[in-house]
Amino acid sequence: MTDLSTTTDRPLLIGVSARALFDMDTETKIINANGGGLTEYRAYQKAHRDDTLKPGTAYGFVKRMLALNALDNNQPPLVEFAIVSHMDPDTSVRVMKSLEPLKLYPGVGMGAFTSGASLTPYLKEYGIRLYLSKEENSVREAVDAGLPAGCIMTDSPIIDDTDSNADNGEIRIAFDFDGILASDDSEKLFQSGGLEAFNQNELDNADVPMQPGPLVPFLRSLSVIQHAEDAYKHEHPEYHKRLRIAIITARNAVAGVRVMSTLDAWNITVDEALYMNGHNKNAALAAFKPHMFFDDSPKHINRAKDSFTSVHVPFGIANNKQRA
Repeated sequence: MTDLSTTTDRPLLIGVSARALFDMDTETKIINANGGGLTEYRAYQKAHRDDTLKPGTAYGFVKRMLALNALDNNQPPLVEFAIVSHMDPDTSVRVMKSLEPLKLYPGVGMGAFTSGASLTPYLKEYGIRLYLSKEENSVREAVDAGLPAGCIMTDSPIIDDTDSNADNGEIRIAFDFDGILASDDSEKLFQSGGLEAFNQNELDNADVPMQPGPLVPFLRSLSVIQHAEDAYKHEHPEYHKRLRIAIITARNAVAGVRVMSTLDAWNITVDEALYMNGHNKNAALAAFKPHMFFDDSPKHINRAKDSFTSVHVPFGIANNKQRA
């Protein structure tokens, strides 16, 4: 039997919850009514099985990522999605029926519907490189298990000015660095010793790569897509590369040297590196216009979530303090 979690000759697999992929606000209100209206929720889903769900917050991101598969129809796809949900299999029928009308089938092919049981074992064994959900507890459990996961904090879909061109337009992804792509070791030093100690440490260790953070599996898979685009452009010079990756960090430019040293050690390149020196990241976000933004800081996520599809990764010292 193939071990999906370690197989390398397969596409980037992203797990997305039903509530992130589709607009299920009405259904969520039903299930939360009167302390938990599960019976009413199941009845509603069955009665509306043939009603296509509306796109949710993650729909645009999913659509753009799947469009990358058009690079070469004769090769295995670069990207696949799995719906991973706490829904029971019976009430998930409406979700599955909504895939084809919204042009998400067959790109969204795998699934796991667990009737309330933990999704974490399936995320691990399926080899999912990123799990996106709107359920904070589920995301925390996955992150605590060492899996790449994030909670979408943006409430409603954000329409990009190029969404009409989603099938062949850019897909821009922005990452914070510490606590996202790298470990939070430097952030711990900042918390304990202050900015001066942090800056001195980064100067002293400018050429020392940092340990990987929670979303490195996702970044490595994106790097594979970058190489595929490079190869395609070599054969088709008129092609405009679609995937753009940016680092948007609170570090200053000098401390950014270690960012690049770390990425070089991982043999990974990014398209833009934006060093904000502690200032509000929204200025950089407004210029880059990401389709998805990942950060471990609740402060930065709360500032950005109403303007950019923002994903909180509950990892590291800042989030551990919040739990305490």
